Amino acid sequence: MKQRRDSPSTSLKRLQPTSDRPETFAGPAVKRKRKLPGSSVKLPILTLTVKEGAPENDDEIANKESSFKEGKPNDLALNELASKIAAKWQTLGLHLLISQDTLDEIDANEKDKPYRMLLRWKGTTASTTLYQDLYNALCHDKVGLNNVAKEFCCRKTT
Repeated sequence: MKQRRDSPSTSLKRLQPTSDRPETFAGPAVKRKRKLPGSSVKLPILTLTVKEGAPENDDEIANKESSFKEGKPNDLALNELASKIAAKWQTLGLHLLISQDTLDEIDANEKDKPYRMLLRWKGTTASTTLYQDLYNALCHDKVGLNNVAKEFCCRKTT
């Protein structure tokens, strides 16, 4: 069965001439002059230059500019981090690839839930780039702890 698609003429209003001169048109909130063939009006040309190997998004920029700490965070550091992620610990846990069942277990049985979640993650992850993984999880849109990520996971530059 074919789906019916609206044609451009039914889904968008067409611009109509506003006067007898064909080069002046009015859209919903914009008036523009159209260059007629053979006219002497010159429009600026926009040139976009992309360097080879340039980062394509904010995450790549952050990862290239940052130097991540190496090794595993110690328990005292995780305890300090836990105090900064208190409200988002479960969302962060999901982005650290901890199962919802495990998070539910921590929620039901533990007193210091954010800290216990971080300890569980540190003890069970097979990753060798813990600080980078943690940085990416903290910076995820649903977690949104970018400043905490930079402070905790990146080396201090002087």
